[in-house]
Amino acid sequence: MVKIIVYLTLLYSSLQLSVYAQSHFLSSGYLSLIIKGKPSLLFDNMEIGMPMMSNSLLKDKPVAFTKLNDSTLYLSEYTYGPTSVYFRLNGRYIATMLLPNEKNVITVSMRDSAHYDVQFEGRYKEIFDNSALQEELIMNLFSYPPFKDGRKEVLKSADDFKWKQLESVAEMTHSLTQDIPDGFLKSYYTHMINTFKVPNLLFKDYDSSVLVYYKNLNLDVPIGTPIPERTLTYYDGIITSNYADTLTLMPSGYFDLLIAIQQDSLLQIPSITSVGPAGFKTRLIDLFGKTFEQEDNLFYD
Repeated sequence: MVKIIVYLTLLYSSLQLSVYAQSHFLSSGYLSLIIKGKPSLLFDNMEIGMPMMSNSLLKDKPVAFTKLNDSTLYLSEYTYGPTSVYFRLNGRYIATMLLPNEKNVITVSMRDSAHYDVQFEGRYKEIFDNSALQEELIMNLFSYPPFKDGRKEVLKSADDFKWKQLESVAEMTHSLTQDIPDGFLKSYYTHMINTFKVPNLLFKDYDSSVLVYYKNLNLDVPIGTPIPERTLTYYDGIITSNYADTLTLMPSGYFDLLIAIQQDSLLQIPSITSVGPAGFKTRLIDLFGKTFEQEDNLFYD
């Protein structure tokens, strides 16, 4: 897995023909996050808990802040593209998105260890300012009740199961984001929910997922009832043209989605280290060409 990720990183760096590769949004380099404390006398009362980072090429990874002086902490990690960074500041959940080669500063104005204000200077201030909302959304994701459509019937096909599950994700997304105004933040949270739920519902042990679906319906399936066999149409509606948008790179769960697709035996995607970038891309075009208008797009990259 590490070998594949390294190979993909090198591949991304060489994609000069893709329009997306010209964007600073897909650049590589060091992310930078500075935490400044005011006044410095109280800075030792500030605790940074469980700092983590993740992006589309990297699952959650622990990181560490370096103390530069009595009032400054610094985080720097080499990365590619938008990278999520989150941690707890004296127990308060903090989350933001960072891009390589950009300066980001958190200023903590402290009255004492329990009373302080935080201000963020950086591109994704909207994500930072809504850290508490993001934490609530994540907690609700884990506790959201199972989808029940009220029908007591055995699935007719794998596609039938897929559409029911996508319907449940759409219902969940609407429920959890209905009070958020349309705009960047709502789109970001929508992608976060989808990349978190879809790999688990549709790919991770398909047979078990179907049985769990029956269980949630309180449906006793006769022993020996076959699990519907998937065909390539299973991906219709799962992979859409939205995945050619850079916004899809931002939620950390995108890593899990990509790995689930790559490892799905149904697709027979070859190892990029065996067939090279051209052969790898040719297989992707064979599988998803009807979804994307252009052969040079972010999803293939």
